[in-house]
Amino acid sequence: MIKTDKSHNTGLRILEVLKILLEDNISKDEIIEKLKHNDDIENVYTHEAFLKYFNTLKLAGFDIQKNKLIYSLKNALFAIELTAAEKKVLTKLINSLENYKEDKNEKLFLHTISKLDKYVDLDISSIIKKLEDDSNIIKSKNIMNNIILTMKRFIYEGQKVNITYQKNRNTVETTTFELKETGEKDGKAYILCYNSEMQRNKRIWIDSILAYEQTPSRNTSFENNNTVVFEVYGRLAKLYKLKQNETVLFFGKDYLTISNKDKNKDELLLRLLKYGENCKIIKPKNFRNEFLETTKEMIKNLEG
Repeated sequence: MIKTDKSHNTGLRILEVLKILLEDNISKDEIIEKLKHNDDIENVYTHEAFLKYFNTLKLAGFDIQKNKLIYSLKNALFAIELTAAEKKVLTKLINSLENYKEDKNEKLFLHTISKLDKYVDLDISSIIKKLEDDSNIIKSKNIMNNIILTMKRFIYEGQKVNITYQKNRNTVETTTFELKETGEKDGKAYILCYNSEMQRNKRIWIDSILAYEQTPSRNTSFENNNTVVFEVYGRLAKLYKLKQNETVLFFGKDYLTISNKDKNKDELLLRLLKYGENCKIIKPKNFRNEFLETTKEMIKNLEG
């Protein structure tokens, strides 16, 4: 019995891998599964072996790219040069499929046309990606608009709402709020909420809201005046410029006592944190406690 030459087997496997990549964008596991059903080649499926196969194909002039776990071949053995008019028509045809994910036939067509990417001198994958990105942006805007309209209805009905939102990168929080108004700042929409337990307003960005539920409880007619009193010292006291909704209650040679009635206490908290030891929260107590907790959390993150 004559043994098959090892290099011959390796060459066959490389060609089989090339044939699979010419057919579709695919993961390494899917390539292995396809090769298992080929009786003409010896099964060798180590990571090192596949790395050699891909490197060999790259040395032969093939552009293999990896996006997460999916490998794609960007060029083929031959290419068709499209005219400017043909490129324009093909691009227009792809862009016309705005809702391709919702239609089975259009989805199939787009999957088929994506295979042309390696055979024509037009970057079809980039056109499809832009189409997907634009579609996601439109859907995201629609979701945001629906949330804003719902929040406005909650405000009109005057009932408290449980809102689950991304407080920061690592924290999700659920709180019961009385909704006051919707607004926009720097191109971002928000809802201004009143937390009766903490007796303070909070601005929540619409895109940070994960879930919400209207409660049977109605809003209270009473709302705390939401005033924060703080002092600034030293050089900061001499250079401090009053912000909107701020007044000076007392002053001395090296200090200012300031009253702040701004609705958004989150921004005030961050601003006062920047003043460091040159600032002290006088009242209310819950705002002072939140200031201390935020400081401790910042120190903990820095130590970590």
